[in-house]
Amino acid sequence: MPPASLTLHPPTSSFPFPTGAGGRSRWSRASPTAPPPLRPAATAAVPRRLLLPAAAGIWDFIFGGAGGATAASLAIRRGMQLFRQGDVAGSLTEFDKAIEMDPRQKQYLWQRGLSLYYLDRFEEGAEQFRIDVAANPNDTEESI
Repeated sequence: MPPASLTLHPPTSSFPFPTGAGGRSRWSRASPTAPPPLRPAATAAVPRRLLLPAAAGIWDFIFGGAGGATAASLAIRRGMQLFRQGDVAGSLTEFDKAIEMDPRQKQYLWQRGLSLYYLDRFEEGAEQFRIDVAANPNDTEESI
């Protein structure tokens, strides 16, 4: 028996399935198009440099302002610095100013208790520590 011969024919297209009339797909004729242009915004654009102050102003208006809290935080920092410098009376003055500006700070001012202790005002210092421990029961340093 003679060996069978095998004849290879080159493919007629790169796509092995029929693609429609004439061997061309309807998708191959589509040309890429640019996306439609964006419509202008309904409101005026706000520059980014103005967005944060505007949002902060709205926040302060709604929630009563943070000016007192910010000033109170600065007074607390000044009080801590004065305490480290050895001006214990000055630190107590700053801590008291912070409480005047933002009364919510009193329950977190254990540093004020230290200042009172070093000024030999033990009962007031103990009361400050009790207030702090009531607000922060997991902070065990003041409870000892």
